[in-house]
Amino acid sequence: MTIRALILRRYDRLVLIGFGCWLSAGALIIASQARVVPDWLVFVPVAGFVACALSLFFAIRCPRCRGSFGHLAGYLKPRLAFIRRPVNYCPYCGVSLDEPVAASPD
Repeated sequence: MTIRALILRRYDRLVLIGFGCWLSAGALIIASQARVVPDWLVFVPVAGFVACALSLFFAIRCPRCRGSFGHLAGYLKPRLAFIRRPVNYCPYCGVSLDEPVAASPD
């Protein structure tokens, strides 16, 4: 597995969980307006969404140097390449993101 694949897997997982929390918060807000669930229950998915958002910035790290990679994880995919250039190297240690994770840093 490459470093890019590892970081993107973590990024995609956190985005998916955060989106699910966001949708469930909306559903619980509608349900609490109809008095189906208590109002305080809306806090649970909102807290999950905030935890995912913070994890996107602080928990995604380069496996080689442990530098924070969360602010650049969205730029790893080459989508919209005509608008922005994808990131190909770690900004902290300079390792190529297409190298295997298990290789020793020299």
